[in-house]
Amino acid sequence: MLVVVDAPAKPAKKMVVLKLPIATVQSLRRKGEFMNKIVVAADVDLEDLIPSYLENRRGDVDAMTKALESDDFGAVRILGHSMKGSGGGYGFDGISKIGSHIETAAQNSNAKEASKHIAELTEYLDNVEVIYEDE
Repeated sequence: MLVVVDAPAKPAKKMVVLKLPIATVQSLRRKGEFMNKIVVAADVDLEDLIPSYLENRRGDVDAMTKALESDDFGAVRILGHSMKGSGGGYGFDGISKIGSHIETAAQNSNAKEASKHIAELTEYLDNVEVIYEDE
């Protein structure tokens, strides 16, 4: 059995957990059901932590967007730095990479570049799927 967690687009309030046999997931992928999804394999020990981690990153998107409206590049930089450091620990190297880009843009007081990477984070969160694996 394979567990797939889908982080739905806003305004969804909770994660959707699907428990599907591997053959079913493979069949759906062949049919294009997961074509836009970013699949991340994570240790099953993180299963209780990951949904809230991803939801907290959605909160970061809102916080960074508001911070940019008032040119608070310090707040954006701190949140980007935090994501850069935490993403990999949960298996989300994409979040770490995006966080690094956000941090750099904020250090340079570049609102346009920061906004671009915040949008990239939103896209990532809307399309990430987590597959929990026993190691």
